[in-house]
Amino acid sequence: MKRDRISESVAKANLKVKDARSRTVYLCADHWKTVKKVFKKETKPERLRWGH
Repeated sequence: MKRDRISESVAKANLKVKDARSRTVYLCADHWKTVKKVFKKETKPERLRWGH
C-alpha cells in the first residue's frame, strides 16, 4: 500500500515521527520535498518497469 511506503520514506529521510503507528503525518513543504525525493529513489526500478 502506498501509505506504508510513504511512511518508510519518512523514516529513511531521517525525520522523527511522534507516533510511528499514526496514519497521518503533517509535513511542511521542505520536509515533504525531501520525502518525495527519497520515495522517488525507492520506487525508481518499479517506475522504469512500467515505463513511467
